[in-house]
This record gives sequence, C-alpha cells and structure tokens, in this order.
Amino acid sequence: MAKIKTMRMGVHATDLVACGEFNRMVCLRAGKIESVTLEEALSQMKLVNPASEIVHAARAIGTTFGDNA
Repeated sequence: MAKIKTMRMGVHATDLVACGEFNRMVCLRAGKIESVTLEEALSQMKLVNPASEIVHAARAIGTTFGDNA
C-alpha cells in the first residue's frame, strides 16, 4: 500500500513540474493526493512524538535527527 501511495505522490509531483507549478509540495489530505504552496506547508510547525513507531523505524535504518539518540 505504501508503494502505491509513494507512486501516486511521485506522479503528482511530476505533473506539477510538467505544468510549470513550482514552489509547491505534494501532500496527502484525507486520503487524497494534493499539493500546497511551500509557504502553506511551512506555516505551522508539525511535531512528531520522539517515542513514535515512525521515529523508531527511522532510527533503525540510520536516520538521525540532530541528536545523539
């Protein structure tokens, strides 16, 4: 399922470039692939629980977050 979502996001990003729509970010909203301006994407800080499964998975493959954990 994740591969399909990733492919859909990639196609949407490619379509944005083909249409000359730059300075946008592809996003998932309510199960639908959309895009938002970079200004909108960066307008609010989004926090991730450091104890979450996704952070654990990221650390397991060597991703770092600027800390020593």
